[in-house]
Amino acid sequence: MSNIAQENQMKRNYLTVIDNTVAQKMIANAYAFFKNKNLCLESPAEITAKCLGISRNQVIKYKNFTDATARKIKRKRPKKATSDLDPNIKREVRLVLYDMVQNRIHVNLDTLGAELSAKFIYTYKRSSLAFLLKNLGFSYKKDDSKRALMEKSHVVALRKVFLSKYMENVNSAEKKPFIYLDETWVFSNGTVTRSWQDEDLRSVKRTSGDGGRYIIINAGKEEGFVENASLIFKSKNNTLDYHHEMNAENFEKWLQNDLLPKLEEPSNLVEKRPTTAWKKVDLQLRLQKNCIAFSELHKKDTLLKLCKAHYKNPVYVVDNIITAPGHDVLRLPPYHCIFNPIEMVWSQTKRFYDKDVLKSKNPLDAWNRALQNITPEQWKSYVKHIENIIKTYWDKEKFVKVNNIIINLNVETDESDSDFNFAENDI
Repeated sequence: MSNIAQENQMKRNYLTVIDNTVAQKMIANAYAFFKNKNLCLESPAEITAKCLGISRNQVIKYKNFTDATARKIKRKRPKKATSDLDPNIKREVRLVLYDMVQNRIHVNLDTLGAELSAKFIYTYKRSSLAFLLKNLGFSYKKDDSKRALMEKSHVVALRKVFLSKYMENVNSAEKKPFIYLDETWVFSNGTVTRSWQDEDLRSVKRTSGDGGRYIIINAGKEEGFVENASLIFKSKNNTLDYHHEMNAENFEKWLQNDLLPKLEEPSNLVEKRPTTAWKKVDLQLRLQKNCIAFSELHKKDTLLKLCKAHYKNPVYVVDNIITAPGHDVLRLPPYHCIFNPIEMVWSQTKRFYDKDVLKSKNPLDAWNRALQNITPEQWKSYVKHIENIIKTYWDKEKFVKVNNIIINLNVETDESDSDFNFAENDI
């Protein structure tokens, strides 16, 4: 056997010795045998190495091996090729990815790698590119178009006001509990999106809808739903937009009769803020709630002008109803449902409802059971999760408290989709 072949064989033997306590013990026993017997002129380490077909260094490493002192040598992982990449290259990779998004090119490892190779910026394999992107702070997740809307200037201003008021209450010596309210809907037959199907159309469900729709509004807190505060009624039409059915009369009656009498102490009521991103019926509802006259024939732009004329310093009717008993109103900034734990509660209740209503065929009973299925511990975990998100935003924003915020309605820009003036005291 040539010297090169012998060295390669010794390397393979070395790999089998590492982390192999039986082989290590065999080396120690052979070494001790040759050392005690003095059978030849060579050193015990040399004759042991030749006998076992391993290197002398391995014999010296494991000659004193015992069960009590087993030596396990861990192999070092090779250093990633992207670990010490030039900062300028990392910056170019980031800019190329941003340009692809701007040009509406789907970004994955293949398309990004091809783009980087074409520009002679980066030519590593897919696994290294994935490691580099994670190192740069990217992650592969579902696209969320709301992120861009959430960072518009007027929405950021509203978020700062919300966070400031929220944290002010959290850190206050006289902290008021938060009451989270929201509306949602369910179909009388549930919403089932998956079923067993094959290529034959006979296995495909052919229904135009999932039964009648029920409109729901409820409120909850860290300890659970506000007791007996749930309102549920059947929708009178089959359109996909249900918001206009929760009109001023229904909402105000619910506040006065079902919710506010159940609150034992002054609280912060967290609800959604109106924006002109709403549909025409949403603008009509907002005007109707504030007793502002309009015609059913008015187009959306006309309704928008009415909103501009009357919402420079808005005072909502529901605000007066809520503040009269000593409660406060805290409106969520637009597109920030992540700040409302009741959204997570709705998700869980609807999953339970969809399964239960298929068996019971009774929507009202199924929904009540779905509400009862939510435990106080689950509500507490959801609220805690939301609190962590809000505190993360608070720490990230690092802003100075703003006393008053005013948006000029006389200046038209493409940056904002909201045409309302507001002040912090109105939030």
